[in-house]
Amino acid sequence: MNEEDKKKETQRLADKKFEDFIQGLYDTDKEPSNEDDKEKR
Repeated sequence: MNEEDKKKETQRLADKKFEDFIQGLYDTDKEPSNEDDKEKR
């Protein structure tokens, strides 16, 4: 694997993590387990 491939792979993993993070943010609206968090704010 050369340098260019390594950069692409790193970027791909970063994008995937970011997508999961965003997905998690949207999912929290639907999960009842987060009601406690809303009350604390």
